[in-house]
Amino acid sequence: MTAAVRRTFGLLAGILIYYLVHEGAHLVLAMAFGVFQEVRFLELGMQIAITSREALSDLQFAAFNAAGAGASLAIAYVLVLSSGRINRLHGKAVKAVGYYATILLLLNDPFYLSVLCGFVGGGDMNGIVMFGISETAARVAFGALGLVNLGIVWKYVLPAYRAGFAGAGDRNL
Repeated sequence: MTAAVRRTFGLLAGILIYYLVHEGAHLVLAMAFGVFQEVRFLELGMQIAITSREALSDLQFAAFNAAGAGASLAIAYVLVLSSGRINRLHGKAVKAVGYYATILLLLNDPFYLSVLCGFVGGGDMNGIVMFGISETAARVAFGALGLVNLGIVWKYVLPAYRAGFAGAGDRNL
């Protein structure tokens, strides 16, 4: 597998993993709360639709909306902590998937919830504010978290995977 194919495969697999984790968390809570309606496929992704907002308490609605980001970030941190083990594997494609999945899971939700939600609709932010914090405070907090996670990518993820690929005889992801 060439480096370009491996990068493309890793990125596409990372995107799929992100959606499975993020939307999967929404799906689990929607089913647990008895409000799952359908999975909607949109131009830029997918979402879990619920039957009725009114069927949920404010706390349930907040938990439903926060679950995706919470699950994504939790799995991201597990992947960061597991990067040494992932990089001891012999398959370069597996390393590429680990690399891109880690970066997407670390950065996507903080970026969306701090910047993009103001332009493309509230989505998860609509429920997160039900925890009693202002949207501005939540956006600032997610922006700060995004900067911290960017630092984690720079300081830990990139060096770990560079070393992992160098050990595999190929510096290219």
